Amino acid sequence: NNDSQRVKTQKWLEGFSSCILGAEQHRVLGLERRVRAFVLLIVVISAVGFVLVDIGLLSEEAMFKNIELIDKTGVNRGFGMMAQFELREQFLAARRGDRDKFDHASNYLHRISRQLTAQHVINYEAMGSEELAAFYNERQCTFVVPVADVWVNKTMNYWEYATEYSRHFARAGSTRMEEMASLDMRLGHISAEKANVHFVYENTHRNYIPTMEELMSKYEDNVEALGGLASQSVQVIVAINAIMVVLMSAFVIRTLPDCLKSLQSKQLGCDFGLSLPRNVCARLLKHYEDTVIQMRIMEDEDAAIHAVASGLEDPP
Repeated sequence: NNDSQRVKTQKWLEGFSSCILGAEQHRVLGLERRVRAFVLLIVVISAVGFVLVDIGLLSEEAMFKNIELIDKTGVNRGFGMMAQFELREQFLAARRGDRDKFDHASNYLHRISRQLTAQHVINYEAMGSEELAAFYNERQCTFVVPVADVWVNKTMNYWEYATEYSRHFARAGSTRMEEMASLDMRLGHISAEKANVHFVYENTHRNYIPTMEELMSKYEDNVEALGGLASQSVQVIVAINAIMVVLMSAFVIRTLPDCLKSLQSKQLGCDFGLSLPRNVCARLLKHYEDTVIQMRIMEDEDAAIHAVASGLEDPP
């Protein structure tokens, strides 16, 4: 009975089926584990790299130390214009006798003086490059200062310059209402406070605003440099990932075909034999036996022909 024989054969194979293709299965599973490890490593390297770029360059350096400081330094630049407007408001209020308006303008001048000083200190403590440090400590700023009844050129580094300028804002805002209403602006005839009003008008457009513009260009250059560094970092991360993908692909291409070839041939051989009836298997066996016999006959004929060609006699 073919069916009963197949059942017996199947049960017999099941006794040691776990050992069939065991080595090949381990090779394929090991290859799968290595591929998964490669993929996980690529993901980890990419994630860590991009997180470091985002936190180290884009967030802390570029966003806080540069972009935010550009915004605050732009406000400092506007303080020079606002100081002039508020001094004009003080003068008009003094001429009209409007004490409330005069005091409001005076308080505003003192407030922007404090804000300029505080932001200047924050900028100095948050310098993100050697170029900015050189600008704060070595950049020489020149402006005119009223001394007695003459104007004197004065030069100092930017750190001292911004601090000094904020002090002039506050002192100009301390001018008395009665003196502010006077049209006399001669240095020898006005107080030190009103001389600072003169100082603001003389230096804001000539020195203060151009210096702030130069500082902002330094911050913008620093942001551009950090952007280039971030781009290079991303390119390096992508290059590393590409190299790892190529290595993983080469490893898989070299290893997988051998595993699949041996695994597939033995799997198909076992499944094919088990799936056929016994009489068909017998015919296949006879066919392959006949083929083997024919191949042996052909080999004998080739050997005989070779012997004749070599001049040897066949045995009787």
